[in-house]
Amino acid sequence: MAFASGFFGSCLFIVHLGYNYAGQNLGLSGFSGSNIRTYDRMVSAIVGADKTVFDPGKIAVWVFGLGQAGLLMLLRNRVPWWPLHPLGLAFQKMSGSRVYAFSIFLTWASKLIILRIGGISLYRRCIPLFFGLVIGYVVGVGVSSVVDFTFFPEDGHSVHGW
Repeated sequence: MAFASGFFGSCLFIVHLGYNYAGQNLGLSGFSGSNIRTYDRMVSAIVGADKTVFDPGKIAVWVFGLGQAGLLMLLRNRVPWWPLHPLGLAFQKMSGSRVYAFSIFLTWASKLIILRIGGISLYRRCIPLFFGLVIGYVVGVGVSSVVDFTFFPEDGHSVHGW
């Protein structure tokens, strides 16, 4: 319930910022950052393309992507230990993948090590530890935000890098 209400509240607040305060003028990355630049690059590539000429390179890219996704799907369904999901191909160019790749790798590696060493019983006993790590991080960011707001109201600090 908390996640759903927080998600919808933040979506409504973003729409509110965009309409009432001209969100593009706030300097927030979601309104003026890489999202707009990516869209502008796609538009210029589409407008600049000659649509009247057959381009075998584009067909080759589509066939190659279809082959990659098909191979990953086949391996995912037929080989039980295969770790890669074909949906990962859709998100490989997004900034979140680059930002969180090492964290995801550490999570995967720690889960693998815990399962290999102690099995499912150790894994279940370690769940509170990992929830505590996430909650501790969020509490740390919250406390540092309150300290920044209290002692540095005009000049806050970057706490978690994005």
